[in-house]
Amino acid sequence: ISESAIGGIFVQYRQQLATAETVGRVLDLSAAFHLQLADLVAAHKLEGQYSPLVQRCRAYIHEHIGESLTVSSIAAVVGYSRSHLSKIFKEETGNTIRGFIEQERLDLARRLLLSFSHPMSEIWRELGFCSQSHFAAFFKKMTGQTPSQFRKSSQTARAADASEVSAVETVPGAMQIVAEDGESDDYEETLKGMHDYAE
Repeated sequence: ISESAIGGIFVQYRQQLATAETVGRVLDLSAAFHLQLADLVAAHKLEGQYSPLVQRCRAYIHEHIGESLTVSSIAAVVGYSRSHLSKIFKEETGNTIRGFIEQERLDLARRLLLSFSHPMSEIWRELGFCSQSHFAAFFKKMTGQTPSQFRKSSQTARAADASEVSAVETVPGAMQIVAEDGESDDYEETLKGMHDYAE
């Protein structure tokens, strides 16, 4: 994984942490950060298993996930026929191109819903859906929950976690989480540890 890819994620969440005003917000950002980093590590591990064609296809989908994507349009971009690309992609990944697009959209939807900073009206547009109801139907089909139910259950879980934390204080250059037992964790050290793990 490139230093710039991890650095970009770290900078994004560090900036948001600097303005976090509640324990719940810190926990939300932490969850979203770890999910995004885990997805990056998983994608990096998988890429070496695929041919250059399938890697290009996956990368294009990932980079254009908020746009209208069809197998035909992707095939045109990578320079292969629709049927050939579909066959190779399925053989190598065990999934259809459409199935992969849906999974990518679902993963991104979960991250955005967990961040709580994105209104529902922005999320469905960012994911390339034609309406909020279309997005809600897709999300429920994939998870068994509506986006609102998923977000609410996540908030409930975060509230339970937050009750175990007595205070959040900012110190120069770092966010510290102070637990009821008096122990504190340097948040920057946690992020650094995740960076080291990903390498």
